[in-house]
This record gives sequence, C-alpha cells and structure tokens, in this order.
Amino acid sequence: MDHLTAESDNTLGLSMIPRDPTIFFNNWHDAQKLPAPAQIRTSAFDFHYETLQQSSSQRILYFPDLGLVIKHGKRTTMVEGQTLWAISRFCPAVRASTVYGWCTDNSEVFMYLSYIAGVTLDSRLETLSEDELTDVARQMETMLGSIRGLRQPLEEIFIGTPDRGPIHDQIWRHDKPKCAFSATREFNEALFAFAEGRVPQFPEHELFQYVRASFSDTASIRFSHTDLSPLNIIISPTSTEVMGIIDWQESGWYPDFWEYVKARYLAPVKWDKYIDIMLRPCKREFEALSIYISCGLIM
Repeated sequence: MDHLTAESDNTLGLSMIPRDPTIFFNNWHDAQKLPAPAQIRTSAFDFHYETLQQSSSQRILYFPDLGLVIKHGKRTTMVEGQTLWAISRFCPAVRASTVYGWCTDNSEVFMYLSYIAGVTLDSRLETLSEDELTDVARQMETMLGSIRGLRQPLEEIFIGTPDRGPIHDQIWRHDKPKCAFSATREFNEALFAFAEGRVPQFPEHELFQYVRASFSDTASIRFSHTDLSPLNIIISPTSTEVMGIIDWQESGWYPDFWEYVKARYLAPVKWDKYIDIMLRPCKREFEALSIYISCGLIM
C-alpha cells in the first residue's frame, strides 16, 4: 500500500491507516541517517541534541542540526504518527509536524517527527492583545475545521484511535477503556460510570440526571486532538502566525462536543473565550462536565 497517495475525498477508512509496528515513509531527505533505537537509548551517537521533555513515561529529544524530534517511552504510541500521516494526506491547511516514520524495539515505540520552530501560545498569552489572540483563534478555526471535516466510512463508525484502538484521552487515567466504543452512547456511559458508587443514589440522583442529560447519545463523531492546551499551540515568537499544533497522542475519533469541552477545560482564563472562535460552542456539555469534575469524580 502506498501510504502517501492522495485521496480524492475526506473519508479516512481503517484500511488506509498505516499500522505496521515499524514503518518509514521515504520522506527523510537528510544525508545523515535517522538514529536507531540503540543509539537513542544510550545517547551513543555524534548528533547534538537537547532533551525537550523527560519523564517516566516519555522522553523527547530534539536534534537542531537535523530539525528532528524523536519521542520514545511508555506514553509513545503509533497514534500520533498515524494522525500526522492522515493530516499530511487529507488536511493540507493544518500545520503540524511531518512524521518520517516509527519503529518498535523491545515493545517500545520510537517516533520520528519534524521540529516546529516557534514558541508556545502559553508563553505569550499575557502579552498578546485581544485582536492578536482573535487572529490566533481564527487560524486555529481553519485548521480544526479541516481536521473535523474528516469522515469515517458508514460501515466503520466508532470512537477510538485512528486504527480503532481504545481512546487515549487522559481523563481516563485509571479505568482506561479496553477497546473502541461503537457509538457516542457507549462513550457517554463510560464517562459517567465514574460516578457509580461515588454519587448517592446513582444513577437516580438529580445532579447526575442533569449532567448526564446534557450529553447527547446521538452526537456525531469527529476527528479530534483533545489536548488543545495553549502549551500545544506553537506560534511565531514575533507575530501571531500559528506555526503548528503539537502533541497528538490523544487524538482520534470522538463525539462532536468533546473537542470543545476539553479545550475549554484546559484553557487558562485569558484564552477561554477564544475557544468559541476556534470551535462550535458546546456550552451545555462544558457546564455539565464542569459540575461533574467539581464533584471530584474525574480528572
């Protein structure tokens, strides 16, 4: 299968998704070869690199001379690579890293991505004017509209990762889904199952009934990032140009309202009102989730 052949429409079917544990897309054009897992683990190579992030679950390395980012660790999966592949193929309006490929070594995924130069929106949030923030939000609106324009084949409707795995949204920190959901109703039921045994008179309690009723079981399914914090929006250090959206590790197919709800939940006060420009407002769902979260049931 040629993973780089363009499609004529916006239908993203399962058969199109690259799922090999090791795959490279022949789009790395530097004379220097990509470093192998053994080199990356031991740092036994001559490249100059910086550690962008180091935790027990993921290590992110940046190679300035190559414009290359490598992610590996427990949190690194094929999901980000699959999404970036789909974006490059179907959503040319979206600015995001180029994925060169990934490999799996001793059950650990190594993801090879292009570096996006710039600074986080979060780092400039307090110095940008309302007009400037509106401009950023308008650019994001265009990009997110392109992503949300992707569609599933009618015979492949589900909520999950691009390859029909269980969603990776961090709201499920403990009882993580074991498989994809077949419909929005299943997603909602799993979300509100956190209340079982923790809310008096569950599920008859008036508060739960109100919150649950705010989430439609018939909401359409859209491709979503689900972690649109200003930390994951890269802009120019000197203008309002959006250079790219990063950190697609939780991305996949979600209920239509979820992107807005999560973006509002993650937004600092100064950025909050601009979410209504970026995305179609789903205020009832956000207010309901805020109540749910305030009860200490999730997050």
